[in-house]
Amino acid sequence: MKKILLIYISVIASLMFVGCESEDTLIPSNKDEDRVANFVNSANNEYVTSIYNDYNCGLLYEFDPILDFAYIASDDVAAAKWEDVELKMIKESFVDENGEMTSENEVLYQAYIDQSLSYINDIIFKYIKNGSLMADYMPFKVLICEEVLVDNENGLGDDIITESDSRIGKDASGTVNCMYNRHSLAYNVNQDGLLYNAEKYRKDNFYIFLCRIMEMHDLYQYISEDFSSLSSEYYGESVEEVYAEDFDIDLEDDSEGAETVPVVVDKAWFYSKGFIDAKYFYNDGAGLTTIDGEEKAIKKSYYFVESLNYDVRSYLNEMLHRNAEELLAFPDEIKNKMNLLLDFMDEWGVDLVAFNPGLEVIIEN
Repeated sequence: MKKILLIYISVIASLMFVGCESEDTLIPSNKDEDRVANFVNSANNEYVTSIYNDYNCGLLYEFDPILDFAYIASDDVAAAKWEDVELKMIKESFVDENGEMTSENEVLYQAYIDQSLSYINDIIFKYIKNGSLMADYMPFKVLICEEVLVDNENGLGDDIITESDSRIGKDASGTVNCMYNRHSLAYNVNQDGLLYNAEKYRKDNFYIFLCRIMEMHDLYQYISEDFSSLSSEYYGESVEEVYAEDFDIDLEDDSEGAETVPVVVDKAWFYSKGFIDAKYFYNDGAGLTTIDGEEKAIKKSYYFVESLNYDVRSYLNEMLHRNAEELLAFPDEIKNKMNLLLDFMDEWGVDLVAFNPGLEVIIEN
């Protein structure tokens, strides 16, 4: 079955694209645009219609996993990677073995669809201002799925964003909240999962969405240089080595009584470099250590985040997850960087304060 699907994906891809050699060069075809428009017209749903008109984005709850997602693969290697993804349509849970749906299930199905579309609107689009710069960068499709599964056998999940405080797990395998490629995002809207931990779903999905859009269009380049003025020279550097240099500690001096870098470095010092203690951005994504009752302790064995992109993402993670009391407790250098991101997001049409009202306490007058 896998070989048949692989061949099918490869044939479809070769028919839809000419001269494409990598994912980075693939462009959706005109046929793809027709598929989205046709679905929007046939769905006759207020959420689907308004999102399409306002953001040029198709919310597809009925789709073809190959034509609407995997067609981006242009060769056997790429096709094999996308074969790792299983997108289960909501409809599959309401039809019988012949694909038929009873009138009773039709009512239940439509109610499930309305609830799922309302959820997607409430966690994403309500925080993106219509007509804004960010609205112009919306994905062409958002696939609404009963379940999104990734087995990661071919490494497809290695680059998936998994560092938010609300993530399902460290590795993008098994059931995931969201999966994406260059033109689509596929969201898991399983109602049982949402009821179990709706707030974590909300925060993780919005974080993934925001970071993915910024990554796709390299929006990090537009962030004020003031944001990285404290931290840029330390990107990717060893915490221990920078600390030792600041406090004139000789790391090679192993004599008795020689001064050493403490296992847990002073948080105030860490903040003074412009970095924030985002849980899953250090310790190889395993999470910050708790030592002697201190939560999210920064150990000397860690490295500072590796780039501006991750610096921004670490701040966005904290801005979406921390409450007013926690935000207010940060020193000025951290709150200043947060305000720069708030200004940037506001300019681009993203209302972070509406998503987390706790941010109001740090807004500069």
